[in-house]
Amino acid sequence: MSSSLIRATGNVTSAVVNRYRPVGVVRTGSAEDRAQSYRRFLDATTQVGLNATWFHGIKNDGGKSAEPFLLDLLPRLTQSGNELACAVQGVRLCAPAFVIEAAEAVAEAIPDLALDKQDFGKANKEFVRTQAAFLEAARHDLDYDPKWYSMLAKRRESLFRKRRTARGVES
Repeated sequence: MSSSLIRATGNVTSAVVNRYRPVGVVRTGSAEDRAQSYRRFLDATTQVGLNATWFHGIKNDGGKSAEPFLLDLLPRLTQSGNELACAVQGVRLCAPAFVIEAAEAVAEAIPDLALDKQDFGKANKEFVRTQAAFLEAARHDLDYDPKWYSMLAKRRESLFRKRRTARGVES
């Protein structure tokens, strides 16, 4: 057989194998796609959270003199909300179900700007908690957790946590 015939047979075989898509199998994006989507989502949630906190604080504490600042902040708040909606769709496109669920929980936990100061603070703490839960789900999906057999990585993590505890930082 000539080498060109072998190459042609290999190309046809690889094309057939690459086109095979089993029915009923959930497909997720590559690890790089998912990581990029998760970063975009985390950036968007941070922007929404900060803009909402600033808007709520200025609205409640600023009085009439704060109106120009609110008018300046409102488009940024709207833009960050739009970016979050797009980022949720990106997560839905490439993530497994448990990460999608965590992302939707974050999107639903955005604090309402009409709440009074105390209730807004509670709602904001819940929002931050759901962000942390999403981050843990994303880390688990991307396999950032050290394996049971990776003793060196577990040792490094243990030392890191001990140092953080010694400094008074919660894990």
